[in-house]
Amino acid sequence: MAGFAWMQSFLERHPELSVRQAEGLSLSRARGMNRDDVRQFFNLLNQVVTEYNLLEKPSHIFNMDETGVQLINKPGKVITTKGTKDVHVLTSKERGEHVSVVACCSADGRFIPPVLIFKGVNKKAEFSDGLPAGSKVYMNKKSSFINSDLFLLWLKEHFIPNKPNGKCLLVLDGHTAHSTDIDMLQVADDNDIIILFLPSHCTQALQPLDRSFFRPFKTYFNEEAQLWMKNHSNRNLTRYQAGDVIGKAWIRAACIANAINGFKACGIYPLDPNAIPDHFFSIADAVDFGRISECTESDNEEPLAPPSPRHTSVTPNFMPIEESQPSVSGTNKNSAPSETKEFTPTKLLHEVSPIQAIEVSPLFKRRKQGASVLTSPLNIENLKVRIINKTTKKCRNTETLTCESRGSLKKQVGKRSKVKKAREKWSSSDEEPLSKQGRNDDNSDCECVECFELYSKTTKTVGWLQCLECKEWLHETCTMYGEKCNRCSRTAMMKMKRTATIS
Repeated sequence: MAGFAWMQSFLERHPELSVRQAEGLSLSRARGMNRDDVRQFFNLLNQVVTEYNLLEKPSHIFNMDETGVQLINKPGKVITTKGTKDVHVLTSKERGEHVSVVACCSADGRFIPPVLIFKGVNKKAEFSDGLPAGSKVYMNKKSSFINSDLFLLWLKEHFIPNKPNGKCLLVLDGHTAHSTDIDMLQVADDNDIIILFLPSHCTQALQPLDRSFFRPFKTYFNEEAQLWMKNHSNRNLTRYQAGDVIGKAWIRAACIANAINGFKACGIYPLDPNAIPDHFFSIADAVDFGRISECTESDNEEPLAPPSPRHTSVTPNFMPIEESQPSVSGTNKNSAPSETKEFTPTKLLHEVSPIQAIEVSPLFKRRKQGASVLTSPLNIENLKVRIINKTTKKCRNTETLTCESRGSLKKQVGKRSKVKKAREKWSSSDEEPLSKQGRNDDNSDCECVECFELYSKTTKTVGWLQCLECKEWLHETCTMYGEKCNRCSRTAMMKMKRTATIS
């Protein structure tokens, strides 16, 4: 078995190789980043910029996204003597507070001032100290992440006042906060904003802010946080100092070159579908996600030489030796040559140790979202239909839960009272109990008219009876009027009161 010494000598013989720390890539991103979806996105982008005459207007093409930072300084590398076991660096807390930073830039290099999102309700003026001019601070009660309400607020108060006149293209990822609000789509349509969605799990290659801005911004933020802790070693880095630290990092990272290079690297402006490097598609091209693809023969591999005669006795049975048959006519140049099966190392390895086909099934199936223009009339109508269907389904579920809760409440009341043996109501005409009349095979699973519980799911300790007026079935514990349901009993009482009043 090869050991560490063999690996060292192998790396010395091949200086073009190096040891790298692999980065994790989720199955969703590997499946989503494929050439078909990217080609569809660029076709749609070309259609939009051509239709609205934005090919030569980089100031009208924007990208918006949010990222999170932790209000804590990360320990860096230090120089110390050899043999030192513990090297400590003073940090603000064990775990810093999470703050979302909303960034937006245009293809001509202009950055819109940032927006910070804190978790909480009470907003203080100190939260925005040190931020660039025009920046805003939003509060979210549940978390420090953006939602549909905050995105609509950002669109009205922050983006629309800073956008140029005329049609503008806003490129977004497929976050639910950007796509589930009809009011947001209406505001965008009224203010000449075209919202273009990126394909799912492709933002690492198609989003300009991810390609050129967020990484230097977080690097500068860590440097500024470390510098702040050095100057204030006896204090904690809190949300009151977040504006100062984030503002300094923003000024260093939000330069014109980063914005222009981000749009250029993604191929959005200038429009270039071939700008995405091939290494982004390496996994999607090499792996069939339904099954692991079989080994393919390399064109550069040389076929193995046939075994020598002294090794013929141990030749494996998967390497047949075919002797070439002599040609019938030696002068016939068009005669087909004898087909000799060549075995390459890859084929031999696959024969000796075949790769078992493994089905890669996701934990749950979810509809994949492709590139789309969210502000188009067709998408707006589809979103309205989905919201109506979702609301209707929610109302039905609420009614079902209400009926079930009413039934459980009746059961609890019946259990609290003294448990009595279920008595059967007998009719005067039949010798069969009245509670069993009408329960034929066709209607054996009727429901209680009061609590809507099915007969098949009722408990054995609760008896059933049939209302003498409406002939509907119900539990004995669901009525307060003996042999009638509540509705029929109240109706009879109202009739008696009216008769008494008239007389």
